Amino acid sequence: MQEKIEDIKYIQSTIWGMYKEFLENEDFAAYKFKMYALINECNPLNYFIKNLVYIWIPLVKWLFDSIKNKCDVTETKNCIKHIQNFVWSMYVSFLSEQNMKKWNESMGVLVKEYAKKGDQQILTFVQNLLIAWCLIISGFAEEFNNGNS
Repeated sequence: MQEKIEDIKYIQSTIWGMYKEFLENEDFAAYKFKMYALINECNPLNYFIKNLVYIWIPLVKWLFDSIKNKCDVTETKNCIKHIQNFVWSMYVSFLSEQNMKKWNESMGVLVKEYAKKGDQQILTFVQNLLIAWCLIISGFAEEFNNGNS
């Protein structure tokens, strides 16, 4: 289980690092290339990586297009950061508390928060991100229930 936890931490930090690098240089082609290269890494959680890559690329493309069109993306970047931090804190909390009910409640809170904002692109990102994470959380829940923690 510890190896899986370390792999998830690596995946998250790598994807977040690529996103921050994109924000610095605004080179979508390089971002996309690196994200697809991540899929080709030999990792037992490759399904999780693929899900995240296919969730992040359209969001960053949309952000890139908005930047090219001289739109103010400050709020969007703040939302993305908030979502990423919120989901990561949900994950860390789940690992320590093993509380599936709390995980589900937190998912609902995050979805409702972004549904109220009315930004369909960000809401879709949140929903897809939570779906991808559900596979990980369900796997851990099963391991916890089987006494493999």
